[in-house]
Order: sequence, then structure tokens, then C-alpha cells
Amino acid sequence: MTTSVTSKADAVATARPQGLNRSRLLHHLVEEQVWRTPDAVALISGEHRLTYAELAAAADRLAGGLRALGVGPETVVGVHTRRCPELVVGLLAVLKAGAAYLPLDPELPAGRLAMMIADSGTSIVLSHGDLAAPPEITVAGFDIADDEQRFETLAQHQDQPAYVIFTSGSTGRPKGVVNTHRAIVNRLCWMQERFGLDAGDAVLQKTPAGFDVSVWEFFWPLITGARLVLAAPGGHRDPAHLGALIAEHEVTTVHFVPAALAAFLADGDPSACATLRRTICSGEELGSDLVREFHRRMPGELHNLYGPTEAAVDVTAWRCDPAVAETPVPIGHPISGVTVRVLDEWLRPVPDGQPGELHIGGVVLARGYIRRGGLTADRFVPDPTGGGGRLYRTGDLVRTRRDGALEYLGRIDDQVKIRGYRVELGEIETALRSHPAVAQAVVRVVPDGADRRLDAYVVPAAGVPEPDAEQVRAHLSAVLPDYMLPARLLRLAEVPLSHNGKTDRAALPAADSCPNWGRTASDGPHGPLEQVIGRVWSLVLGLPEVGRTQDLFASGGGSLTALRARARIIAALRVDVPMATVMRARTVAALAREIGGAGAPEYLNARAEAVARLTETTEAGWVRAATAVDVTGN
Repeated sequence: MTTSVTSKADAVATARPQGLNRSRLLHHLVEEQVWRTPDAVALISGEHRLTYAELAAAADRLAGGLRALGVGPETVVGVHTRRCPELVVGLLAVLKAGAAYLPLDPELPAGRLAMMIADSGTSIVLSHGDLAAPPEITVAGFDIADDEQRFETLAQHQDQPAYVIFTSGSTGRPKGVVNTHRAIVNRLCWMQERFGLDAGDAVLQKTPAGFDVSVWEFFWPLITGARLVLAAPGGHRDPAHLGALIAEHEVTTVHFVPAALAAFLADGDPSACATLRRTICSGEELGSDLVREFHRRMPGELHNLYGPTEAAVDVTAWRCDPAVAETPVPIGHPISGVTVRVLDEWLRPVPDGQPGELHIGGVVLARGYIRRGGLTADRFVPDPTGGGGRLYRTGDLVRTRRDGALEYLGRIDDQVKIRGYRVELGEIETALRSHPAVAQAVVRVVPDGADRRLDAYVVPAAGVPEPDAEQVRAHLSAVLPDYMLPARLLRLAEVPLSHNGKTDRAALPAADSCPNWGRTASDGPHGPLEQVIGRVWSLVLGLPEVGRTQDLFASGGGSLTALRARARIIAALRVDVPMATVMRARTVAALAREIGGAGAPEYLNARAEAVARLTETTEAGWVRAATAVDVTGN
């Protein structure tokens, strides 16, 4: 096997003062930065600090162990751990061993993780801490304090896979996107040329590793000499935690999905963000009202980026002008290395100003979907202009403005975005139909304040007893992540069809006119404290009632739902409830135990009884009741 060693002289010679070298591999760019600033702090996680040299040494040791297990080019290695220093070491080590990494989020259902492992052909998974290992794979534990080991990098080329990230699939199975070193290095080089990080910068890493934004959050600071600051596991959902990290570590760069940015502005501490130079938004449509609110309350620049997982994170960019409130906010112009074409259904260019499907070409394109040749051929098509290139059919409807900027207009299919994640409604419908009590199912997305939620309409199977709603949610939770779980299950006599026989989601009846499907858990709240918490949860979830052991997230809730619930519970009980507590204690009973254990029981019970007496049926009435009761509960 041919090997090559990157020397210090080679690293210094290839480092460009005005930019990064696009011809390198991703981990080679990190190695070159290690040679330049070995003693600088590379990674901060809680009380832990790793210098660039320490990070590289730990990754080299682990890469050597992976190589001994047979890992090399064209193999995929799973990384199954919470956000911690070992996660960063693991990702870098997989790249150094010549393989592609597959992030396996511990918060995903075990069934979904097993599906991803099987579909990607992964046979080795790095696992750290107290996590249960995924089934039927070789587990390589890792420790960044192992003995020193010499490691030589493989001779590799830029078109080898760097990472595999799974997205929702319309056929009922998620699909793995294979991205190359060439694609992600191009993306990072553009970002550095556009924004110019240096040793004075710090990037907050808070995006789950299974979401492609995490790739630039992890590696952009590490190839430029900046500091990588890790949020605590689950901390990406807590605005207070994020504000504290930004202030403590003088973070200069942060990413938010628009819905999460709205939550941060509402419940976080923008005054703690004085060091921020740039906030990046992507993942879903950015509204002009949110742009205005950002510029009113936050420092630094706001940038709106757009891109699918199939094209190395982002392909267009737009700087939001604080003096101009544009509606819609453009997704901008293509970045370097990207070709964009707006085409009709026959792959013909459409005139500027007219809607068409966005097609993407250039070095940013993924190889395709792992082990899904038919789907790859359908979505990655030959460029009709000739030259042998490919275009990725995004399914996004856009138009080109006079200044050349693109405006996003919506989808041409059933794909939606929930909290920044791509969701194929067909995947949820397939999971519902796999339950024996379901004959047909249709899912649609509905607005929910700054967030969006999913409603599922169910046609019950004939002759099958109606199950408990919690049984159905448990069935879905075994294969779907939290953000894909419907908030409501609604009974439908038949699925409305269009004139051509297809499901007509626009003709679905209003949710309030449909009865709930599935028997509600009969175990109601025990005592006034649980009654208050249960009432809050039923309001924010849009459900008539909530059982005391019903999981908030398994009922269609998310981090923004939890934020709203937390605010109302604090208003009602006038006790501080940390966001981390709400995220950890996800049932009514568990949260009541947490709150009761932290406060004075006599006061809490009196307060809860008073609020429960005044509660009205509407959410506005609930808020009035919660704020009308004095501290003594009178």
C-alpha cells in the first residue's frame, strides 16, 4: 500500500495567506493548520480544552486503530456519540484513516440507526461513553488519552467520500448522501474567502452531527486557526445556554435555523452576543420580519444561505441588508464552484422572473445516494447544455431576479422543512400505514407560530380495534426521529383525491373539524401541579388532553414547543424551570417531580391549585389565569 506523509515544510509551503488550497483533502487542511499553530486552543467543551497538537495526536492514534481494523478508502465508519471532544476526534480520525464518516445521532430511534447502518454498509462504529452500541456491528471504543502512536496518512484523491449524511426518503426509508472531499473543501474555501476567519474567531458548534450544517461548524474553525466551541449535549435547544456560551467564549460566528433564531430572540439573551460578527441562517425560509428583528436586537451581519445535502451544504448566499427589508428574502447568488440553472420540466431554461425548478451543478455535487442507483439516476441528471456534467434536481421552485439573485418560491413535491430538517411526508405516511390499525394515512404541515407542525389524517382499518394513541406514537417513535412525529392524529373517513386520482392535501378538512384518532391515555394528572403542567402541554401541542406519562416529543412537540411550554409554566408557578429540565423530564409526571423537588411543596401546591381554578379553555385565557394569581396563590 502506497503511503505519503505530510511534512511540516510541505504544510507551510502549501498554506496560502490569502486563502486555502482547494486541491487538498479536508483532513490535510486541518493538518496544515496544526503545523502553523500547534499550541493554540483548537477545541473548547465545558471545562475541557484541546490544543491543535493534542487534537491531531488523539485523532492520529484513533486513525491508526481504525486502520488496524481494515478501515480505508471507500469504507464508511459510524460515529455514535454525544457532542463532546471525542466526537470531534472521531470525525477527524475517520477522515485520517481514509474513510468516510457516518454521524449516528444517539437521539435517533434505534430502528432508524440500524437502517442507516445497514444501508450504508457500515461494519465499524465508534461509540463513546455510556451509549448502548447499535446492533450487529463492530464497536471500537476510543479514548483521547491513549498512548502515542505514529500514523502515516494514505495517498488519497479528492473524489473519495468524506462523509455520508442521511435525509428523509419519500419511499419510507431514509437515503444516504455520499459527499466527497472535493465538494466540501470547495465549500469551506468559499466560506473562508467570503468571511475570513482567523485566530481571533470562535465558532459555536451546536448543530447535531446528522445535519449537514454541522460539517462546516466542525471543520471551518479547525482549518483557519479559530476556536471550536461545543455546546453541551442537548444545549442547542436552550437559548439561555447558547447565550452564556457566546458571552463566555466570545463567540464570533453562529448558525441558526430561522425558527431557532426566532426562539433565541424571544427567550435567549441577545445582549450577551456583543462579540458576534456574523450569524448564518439556513435550513428553511428566512422571513423579512425576522430579519428586521435580528437587526434591531443583535450585532453583526446576518447571512441567508441555501443548499441541499446533495451539494455539500450550501450553494447560494445572500447578505441581509439592515436598511432593506426584502420580501421574500433572497437565497442569493451561487458560491464559487457552483452552477445554478432554473429549468422547466423539459430541462429548458426559463426566462428571468419566471418560476422554474432549481438545478445545481459544479464540483459541489455529491456522488449520489449510497446503494440507491435508481434514485441517484433520477435526481442527478445529465446537464442538457452538454459537456458531460451533471445537475442535481432540487425540487425547489425559484425565480431569478433582475440582479441575478434567486428567490425561493416553494416545493414542487411533498417535501417540507421542519426545524431545518428535510422531511418527506411519504416517509411518515409509510410508517403510519405499517401499523395494523391504519388503512390509509395522509400527513400535512401546518404553521405553528414561528415553527411548523405535522398533522396526520388516518383512515382506520376495518375490523381492527382502535389502539391507544400512545401505542401508535410508540410505533412511530421506533423508526422516526422526534421532528417527524405528528402533533395530532385525526380520524378521516376517506382520503380526498384530485381529478387525476392523487391525494389532494389541499382538500383535507380543518383539523378542528376532525375527531382525534386513537384512545387517549386514561391516566390523567395526579394533583394540581401535574394538572397545570398537563394543561400547558395540551395547549402547546394542540391536543384536548395529555396523559401524565405521555412524552412531549413523541406527541409531536419539539424544542420550540418546549420553549413555549416552559414560559407558560414559569408564568403560572413563578419558579425558575431550566430549559435543560424540560428537555430531560419529557412527561407531565417527570416534570412535576423535577419542579416539586426543586421548590417549596406548600407554595407550589397552593400556586398550582389557584391557577388550575382559574384556567380557561383558550390559550389566551390560560395566560391570563397564569399571570392573575399572586405569589400566595390567592
